[in-house]
Amino acid sequence: MVRRISKILLLFLLMFGVIVSVAAQDSKANLDSANAAYSRGDIESSIVLYEAIIEEGYVAAQLFYNLGNAYYKVNEVASAILNFERAKKMDPVDEDIDYNLRLAKLRTVDKIESIPTFFINDITKDLSNKYSVDVWALIAGGSLWLSAILFAVYMISQTTALRKLFFWTSLLILVGGLVGIAMAHKKYDSVFQQREGIVFSPSIVVQSAPGDNGNDLFVLHEGTKVLVNEEIGDWSKIKLSDGSIGWLPASTIKII
Repeated sequence: MVRRISKILLLFLLMFGVIVSVAAQDSKANLDSANAAYSRGDIESSIVLYEAIIEEGYVAAQLFYNLGNAYYKVNEVASAILNFERAKKMDPVDEDIDYNLRLAKLRTVDKIESIPTFFINDITKDLSNKYSVDVWALIAGGSLWLSAILFAVYMISQTTALRKLFFWTSLLILVGGLVGIAMAHKKYDSVFQQREGIVFSPSIVVQSAPGDNGNDLFVLHEGTKVLVNEEIGDWSKIKLSDGSIGWLPASTIKII
C-alpha cells in the first residue's frame, strides 16, 4: 500500500514538473517574441505580448522594465511609470531602471516636493534599497550563524589573545546580523506592506472625504505616485510625498 502511494506521488511530481517546464518554455518563447517585436519597432504588439506573459503569472524585473520602455515609446507615461516602479521593487539597485523611471517622471504634470526627513531615515532607506528582502535575509542569517560559530570558538579557546579576537569579532558580526534583520524588515515593509499606486486619470480632483459630497482639495494628473492608506467602498484614501491627504476613486489608481 505504501509503495503504491509512493508511486502515485512520484508520478504526480513528475507530471507537475513537466507542466511547470512546459509553462516556463512557453513564457520564454512569448518573451522572446515580445522582445523581437520591440526590436523591430512593433511596439504595440510587444506590449500585448508582455502583458500576456504577466497575465500568465510570470513576473521579473526585466519583464516590467521592458514593458515600461514599450509604454514610454508610445507615450503612455502612467503605464511606463507603473511598470518601472514594479521593476524597481524587484531590483532596487538597477541603474537603468532608476534612470528610465526618472526620465518618465519628467513627463508628468505634477511636481510634488517631498517633506524633508531626518537624515538617519534617509540613510536607512538608502541602505535598505541596496538589496532585495531575500538578500538582506541571507546577509542577516549568514551573519548570525557565523557569529554563533565564532562565539563557540571563543568559548573553547585557551589563550587570552584568541579569546579576545573571537569574542570581539563575533560581537561585530552579530551587530551586522542585527542590522541585516532591521534592513530586511524595512525593505519588506516598503515592498509588501506599503500599498503604493500610480494615478491613471488624465486629471482628477482629490476629495476631502469618500463619495461625491466631499470638498475639492487639489487636482492630480496621470503618472503621479501615491500611497494608498485606506479603502472604503470604491474610494481610496491617498497620501502624497508632501504630506497632502485626500480621497480618490479606487478605479483611478493602479497598485504598483
